[in-house]
Amino acid sequence: MQDTTKRPHDDALNDKRVLIVEDDTDIARILRDYAESHGCRAYLAPDGEEALRRRRAVRPDIILLDVNLPKRDGFEVLEAIRASSDTPVIIISARIEDEDKLNGLGLGADDYVVKPFNPSEVVARIKAVLHRADGRVAPKLLRRSGITVDLDDSRVVYQNGARRTVLNLTPSEYKILLLLMQTPNKVFSRGEILGSCFPESDALERTVDSHVSHLRKKLHEVGAADLVSVRRGFGYRFGDR
Repeated sequence: MQDTTKRPHDDALNDKRVLIVEDDTDIARILRDYAESHGCRAYLAPDGEEALRRRRAVRPDIILLDVNLPKRDGFEVLEAIRASSDTPVIIISARIEDEDKLNGLGLGADDYVVKPFNPSEVVARIKAVLHRADGRVAPKLLRRSGITVDLDDSRVVYQNGARRTVLNLTPSEYKILLLLMQTPNKVFSRGEILGSCFPESDALERTVDSHVSHLRKKLHEVGAADLVSVRRGFGYRFGDR
């Protein structure tokens, strides 16, 4: 893990921004030096809170993330990143249990490398992950309060800690949820929901009550009971406050 020999810049990595989140200064330095020797621009963060601050400031192309970190551990950092970003993340950790690997990958990590590592392997993993990221079309996502809606395929996922659940919604429930999420905390009347979600329908306003009731039941089953709430006499709203 000590080879930091200078070598020609790698076209695949040239000028890529790498955020290295590691509290061990020796390991952080090795990763930084090796990344820079391949043409990357490397940035360091020694704890979880600094990692999130530097991510916003640097906007890295990829993040190398330790798990055992001060202030906020790597899983918390990853969860916070995935709430608003699809930035590729490779976990680099001394935790070797399958449970830890599955947890990291389940939270959205793109790869998991166990310490002690070979720096050349880490570089190869960075290239592979970036190649996959460059080859995919970024989905159009709407995120609010743990719910992620993929607008391309109408897929709705709720994340509660490490648990991710796909919601099996009907087309009507999906349309209503999407309308409410697009303007959180706004109270929509039944008439507004009918006009926006079912403009060609002759349905009555009480039909909205039925669809919302079923939607709220499905949210309750995954631990998101209060995200769609009733304002009696006014309508419905989305929001966690």
